[in-house]
Amino acid sequence: MFSKKVRIFEYYTVAGGSKRIFTDQDALKEYGTQHILDPESYSYSNLFINKRCVTAFLQLQRPKRTSYH
Repeated sequence: MFSKKVRIFEYYTVAGGSKRIFTDQDALKEYGTQHILDPESYSYSNLFINKRCVTAFLQLQRPKRTSYH
């Protein structure tokens, strides 16, 4: 049997009004240094908005890969 390593990254911001695009600069500073990861660098993610998981929305927003190596 082999062990699996799991790394957890979190990003917190406040979404107000009609803003739909967020950057590292929008992160809440009181939670420390945070970065939005490149979608190609991880295998699983969850997005919560107002305590509801909206993973399907996140998957639709990922950039499409133009080449497969």
